[in-house]
Amino acid sequence: TNPGSSSKLEIVKVHFNFQGSLIELQLHTLRSHLDSRIADGKGHEEFSLVRLIAQGKWDESVMDLLYPTDIYGTGWKEAWPELVADIRESNRHRSALLPVERSSFNEKETRYSDHYLAADIASILEKLAFGKETRIPDIIIIPGRNELFGASELSLAFGGVKILIASQLTQEEIQIQTNGKNVIIFDDVADECRNITRLKNLIPTATVVALVAKGETKPDVVDYCARTMPATERVRFFWERGRLDEGYRPPVHAVVLPVRTILGKPYYLCQSVTSNARGGQSVFKLIGGAKDLIDPNLDATIRREIQEEIVGLPTGALRVIGENGYKYSKEGAIYSTGFIRIYTIPVSDDEAQTISSIDPEVDNLSWVTQEELCENLHPKEYAAFLEEWCSKLTQLK
Repeated sequence: TNPGSSSKLEIVKVHFNFQGSLIELQLHTLRSHLDSRIADGKGHEEFSLVRLIAQGKWDESVMDLLYPTDIYGTGWKEAWPELVADIRESNRHRSALLPVERSSFNEKETRYSDHYLAADIASILEKLAFGKETRIPDIIIIPGRNELFGASELSLAFGGVKILIASQLTQEEIQIQTNGKNVIIFDDVADECRNITRLKNLIPTATVVALVAKGETKPDVVDYCARTMPATERVRFFWERGRLDEGYRPPVHAVVLPVRTILGKPYYLCQSVTSNARGGQSVFKLIGGAKDLIDPNLDATIRREIQEEIVGLPTGALRVIGENGYKYSKEGAIYSTGFIRIYTIPVSDDEAQTISSIDPEVDNLSWVTQEELCENLHPKEYAAFLEEWCSKLTQLK
């Protein structure tokens, strides 16, 4: 039964009186729970809005009774389809639906369903809680926010274990908060294993767990994985929003190019990371990232990204130097478009000594020339704008 909810929603509701208080217990499957939050025509926010404008048994809606059209007009009737569309668009971009772009060029894609997740969480729980060596965690730590959905389900299976996001903590904070604790390092896909290897080095006693390991056998750093898949296949998790979905919007990024003068020549601060796509070659990545729903504007995005990635970078003199649209291409075909805003911060020699990275994916920070940055910039699409950005910087004294 589903009184008070959309008739399209599969849900069981139980009402009971407990010490004078009326309690409603909702029983969900994982799929019906997601539907109740975000599905078109079923989600709570959309249903609550439609319920206001739906005609009742007197051929009048709640809105008709609250705001008679002879007094307030019919503007709300014209606006409500747009309000419903806004709710649906917002639902598609919630943080629970992690935005993921996939290229399908010459790659097979395996869809990871909610049934897979339920079975894999049960498998991990059985292995860790009832195996030869019991490993009940006090803390689950994940490399970044992308792993939060799977980690949350694993946490619930263990009774609500605390989750730490490594990308939001310094190495010292990670070691302090995990000291003396039973720790699980969790990843949804163990492929390159660069991030979980770094976490394992920080927490040698931790147990490394993954939902999926890429390859014929699991990587050595992984203690337990629920299933393996061929290294040539991409995994599409059911909680991810693919780029071809109806609600896809081009990514919007904010990045910053700090500048410092050394012997009269400008040098730019960037992140040095290892690119497995380039055979383990070290490439340069700009500081910054994609706009989140919680960010009111791109200024807030770049300040949040700096806070998450860098310590000691002064943001008082942050200013915009350019905005560009760009296109990702592969094998001559364009498969994604986006927008980027570039900022800069002037950095003195003294300030440069206090800057350090807290992003576990970053090997180190580097001050490089325009030529060095252009040659090894990732993604390479940004290189087309680099000369324009640097030219504006030289005019900004």
